[in-house]
Amino acid sequence: MAHRCTNTAQPRSTATIPTMPQRITLLGAPTDIGAGSRGASMGPEALRVADLKPTLEAHGLEVVDRGNLSGPANPWLPPVDGYRHLAEVVAWNRSVHDAVHAELVQGRLPILLGGDHCLGLGSISAVARHCRETGKKLRVLWLDAHADFNTSVLTPSGNLHGMPVACLCGLGPQALIEIGGQVPAINPKWVRQIGIRSVDAGEKRLVHQVGLEVFDMRYIDEMGMRHTMELALATLDANTHLHVSFDVDFLDPEIAPGVATTVPGGPSYREAQLCMEMIADTGRLGSLDVMELNPALDLRNKTAELAVDLIESLFGKSTLMRAPGGGGGGGGGGGRGRPGAAPGGGPGAPGRPAGGPGAPGPPGGRRARLNHRWRQRVSAAQTPCPAATAPAPPSDPPATHSPCRPSPPAHRPARATNRRSPRTPHRGPGARASGVRVARARGRWVCETWWLSPGHDRWWSMRVAAGGAVVLIRPVA
Repeated sequence: MAHRCTNTAQPRSTATIPTMPQRITLLGAPTDIGAGSRGASMGPEALRVADLKPTLEAHGLEVVDRGNLSGPANPWLPPVDGYRHLAEVVAWNRSVHDAVHAELVQGRLPILLGGDHCLGLGSISAVARHCRETGKKLRVLWLDAHADFNTSVLTPSGNLHGMPVACLCGLGPQALIEIGGQVPAINPKWVRQIGIRSVDAGEKRLVHQVGLEVFDMRYIDEMGMRHTMELALATLDANTHLHVSFDVDFLDPEIAPGVATTVPGGPSYREAQLCMEMIADTGRLGSLDVMELNPALDLRNKTAELAVDLIESLFGKSTLMRAPGGGGGGGGGGGRGRPGAAPGGGPGAPGRPAGGPGAPGPPGGRRARLNHRWRQRVSAAQTPCPAATAPAPPSDPPATHSPCRPSPPAHRPARATNRRSPRTPHRGPGARASGVRVARARGRWVCETWWLSPGHDRWWSMRVAAGGAVVLIRPVA
């Protein structure tokens, strides 16, 4: 059963969010030259059969399909010096780079239809080149089950679809890393990897060494998709080009079987929809890759139809109709919840209707419940205590604090806190630290929370004002 949304899709309002380019170009790259199995070369046609172009045009977008790029055939040979089909991969990526860059220069939004994920090297190299020419910042969201940060020394297969991120960061054969005209093409700090759940042993050490920001599935399970995407999209501004590289094996194979490198335990349908909708809300999407779709392994084009559904959400489709100003039910955390419980993105608890006028239902996700409690505490704090200044909370880290993780940030004394704050940091299972306090800042009562980044190398702080508006998200020195 295909997971196409059967209800009428409602375009998002463009009055309150920035607008992305309205002129779209489809570029097919029918090759599996960098993969370990055949079939991804049929991916572009499967997406066209799933009505990608008419679906986007229904949202008022101007869509031009340039057809398929050309390149060498797949010779299906063993690796040579640690790389399979290096010359052919270089030729395909140069073709992709030139085509994507040409569309960006014309002010269009290119969608690259793969093809295996080695083509992300040519696509992102072109985007990085365009950003250098226009003076823009670059943010790359890498939606994948794999980190794709291998080198010829680390991988036994030699398949280049497992190396594109490493090559973009300057770790790879000279012919590949120079495609974009600069080495390295990108800085690892520009990349946010989401949904990762399969990383080779040597690859793990390399990812840690370069400081790649990875939101793996454990992090998503613990914190929820909403919180993950808030961090991945933090600090985007009008001068940032957002590139999304979407490998279809990012999804759980139960809903997306049409890929050759399935890994169980990926994001669910609702989690993937939330991910795409939050990207659409930024209005910053500037380019897109759709990779590794393998119709030879699919069921009646189910995975291609799901991919088109998610792409439609990237361009403004809202799966659920939300009443403006209504408080309604479902927790936005997108967490998986406990067995038997309603999923995090589902409707609110019975007895209080979702979207009711000014009466929010109980949040459904763990993260949403925490946010709900913080807002209640902020509301209670609007009547400050007498002038006495509360003492600063203890800042000593636990005795078992791991040396590879930063110490919790020093607490700043609150000038007029209520009697329930401040609180000491809480360390839950796996030493994933977080904390919350209510304090007065710049004349307003705010709730401040802090947490450890997925790589355990940086603390983040977020301030939420009364009413739930996010005031500030920033790293803590």
